[in-house]
Amino acid sequence: MQSLVPAEAEALDCKQIGIEIAKVEGFELQVAQGSEIDWKSVAGFLGDYGIGNTIEKNSALKSAAERKAQLRDLQTKKNCPVT
Repeated sequence: MQSLVPAEAEALDCKQIGIEIAKVEGFELQVAQGSEIDWKSVAGFLGDYGIGNTIEKNSALKSAAERKAQLRDLQTKKNCPVT
């Protein structure tokens, strides 16, 4: 996920911030569910020992956590109710 850019932070209102946080949480859930073992992931693991998949998952979760933290901070700065 992309970091929150200044222009985006300026334009978002409280409702939109809540929606963006929900999108990030949905993304995190998707990544977590996508890491469940199935035949494709077994084949991928056998091909690269699972290293690439683990790195991708960790990177995705890290970027999502950073964006969510930025959105939560923006929520506080704009005095929005916490969702």
